Amino acid sequence: MKNNLKRIRIANNVTQSDLRKKLHINEASLSRMENGNQRITDEQIIAFADFFDVSTDYLLGREWHDPETTVYKTVDFNIKDVYKKLQAYSKTELIELRGAIDFILETKFTPGDNGQLIKNKIDELIKTK
Repeated sequence: MKNNLKRIRIANNVTQSDLRKKLHINEASLSRMENGNQRITDEQIIAFADFFDVSTDYLLGREWHDPETTVYKTVDFNIKDVYKKLQAYSKTELIELRGAIDFILETKFTPGDNGQLIKNKIDELIKTK
């Protein structure tokens, strides 16, 4: 089953060896999991998600992140998770993101829309950076 495990591990500068030792997984199994050739148990999915501080949906490719590499995309998300992720963005990244949301909202906007809520949160964060 395709997943984001390898991409997340590399993005976090974690070696396979380090991950194997921390989560007590043998080398061959981890490699097969990363390549989608071995089923990841529910317990392992939770352990990976906790270790990398991501949702299980994101780990499994069910949460939208990157349209080129995400396996599945969903429309539903928790707005608090978005706010938490925005904290890590630089001021420049926040301004660029706000511009993209402005562009999207020009074509479709309804009051109370999550896009507008996210835009407001980005404005707040820009002021603090």
